[in-house]
Amino acid sequence: MKDYYKILGVSRNVTQAELKKRFRELAIKKHPDVNKSPNAHQEFIEIMEAYEILSNQILRNEFDSFDVRKTDEEEFYQSENWEKYYSDIKNKSRYYAYSSIENFKKDFKEGVEEYKTVMKDASINFLWFIVFIIVFSLIMSLLF
Repeated sequence: MKDYYKILGVSRNVTQAELKKRFRELAIKKHPDVNKSPNAHQEFIEIMEAYEILSNQILRNEFDSFDVRKTDEEEFYQSENWEKYYSDIKNKSRYYAYSSIENFKKDFKEGVEEYKTVMKDASINFLWFIVFIIVFSLIMSLLF
């Protein structure tokens, strides 16, 4: 997933006014008619896409909900703290099951993926429940 904040060069807590200002600056600078680099067209499209997502509050919230978790996970998996987590579990666990840090990482990542799947399923079930309540309410309001 692309990091739209990085593409526009803004922070995650940017206001709509600051976002619009930054977009206009980049659009003028990166427009293919002004910028003669071979990949100017692609850069301009990325800027347009980023602004389109981040300027719409609903799309921005959706992007943030997925992107932040992914970024945090990537940082966590790439961090130097694996040895610390591994030794903490090794020292605190009565039933130590990991023969190596690689097995620990593998199991941890599988657990995260399983958690994501469960949460995604729960979200979908919740949405269906909401749809059911709305349809039921409409039918009841028509009948009574």
